Amino acid sequence: ANVFGYAGTYSVENGTDPSDNMDLLAPGTTNATAGAIAVAGKPEVAVNVEWDCTITFTGWSFAADWDNVPATAETTEEYCPLIVTLTIDGVPTDYYVGKAGIANVADIKAQIEAAVNDLDGNFDPNEDLAKSVSISWRWEYEKVTVPGQTDYKDTVLGDWAVANNIVFAVELGCTVTQVD
Repeated sequence: ANVFGYAGTYSVENGTDPSDNMDLLAPGTTNATAGAIAVAGKPEVAVNVEWDCTITFTGWSFAADWDNVPATAETTEEYCPLIVTLTIDGVPTDYYVGKAGIANVADIKAQIEAAVNDLDGNFDPNEDLAKSVSISWRWEYEKVTVPGQTDYKDTVLGDWAVANNIVFAVELGCTVTQVD
């Protein structure tokens, strides 16, 4: 079987060179190309297309001091103001904590991975494979979309991130295999 594959990885971690905005997580930042793949063509043979997506969130839970009370292990909570957008064939869908059905970053991860992985399929000879997938993110400077986002929480998250590794990473891949 002939196999064609591509895997792209995007990772952003706090504490990297701020002159490269691709690696900066802060209010008002965005990345429109965290991951993108387009598949096109009409192969003369039957093929199987397998999509793979892995989203990683690390460091988004910490001892929060939301009420100016000394933080303890008992007050540890997750705070993630990112809006992650999955665009399939030009149709964008936003995922963020607080949206219906999304209580935490694990839900964002699960829903995006499932949506991409559900694109797998078999194609007959000369069938058009046209499919494009992209993932982007943004952190609004002012609360517009994400419920519970405040300047104070953004500052606490920023202080936490200075001493810890905050990571949002995307691995996006597609493999096209000839079906014998």
